[in-house]
Amino acid sequence: MKGVLSKLGNIVSALGARPLSVGLLLTVIFWIVLGNFVVAAFAGLLVSFFIAAAVSVWKLNRRSRDQ
Repeated sequence: MKGVLSKLGNIVSALGARPLSVGLLLTVIFWIVLGNFVVAAFAGLLVSFFIAAAVSVWKLNRRSRDQ
């Protein structure tokens, strides 16, 4: 179980390190689902930067617990 959580943490950390790449991927996915590029681009960037912020807070909390 610990190995799975470690791999999941690495994946989430990689997503948070590249918010523009994740935003581009989410924009394409939202564009297919919503059918409107402007709304999809806004939603994709918003969600990707929220993910990046959440990952940063998670790393800071984890680092403070380790000390």
